[in-house]
Amino acid sequence: MTTKRVIGVIIVIAIAFIFFDYIHKSDPEKTLDFYLRSLKQLHIEEAYQCIVFENGFAEPFESYKRNAISNQIVSYSIKKFFVLGKDSYVALVALTGQNKPSPRDITFTLKKFNGKWKILFPSYKSPNILY
Repeated sequence: MTTKRVIGVIIVIAIAFIFFDYIHKSDPEKTLDFYLRSLKQLHIEEAYQCIVFENGFAEPFESYKRNAISNQIVSYSIKKFFVLGKDSYVALVALTGQNKPSPRDITFTLKKFNGKWKILFPSYKSPNILY
């Protein structure tokens, strides 16, 4: 192999790694979109992995699953993100659920934990996001 080919292969591999890292990088918008899409498609386990509960409290998965199914998201639109700090955002989302014919504005708090963005739920609330 010639030197030019070796350099070309190295450049292609480096670009592929950079592109792969960019696509899989966690950011608040991608995290929220993934969470909402997972709930809409009833991929409840995937959605549950996107959340963190305050004070270490965690709603049991089966309870969370029942809430998500009974209040399934029909459509959503992420309207706006507000920066609260380097590792903290609030998002405004219009959600339409199967039990509600018109969209309802819901706010979500996102925080970075161990390098990954998570949706924060307070310990005193069930993650029943539509009601």
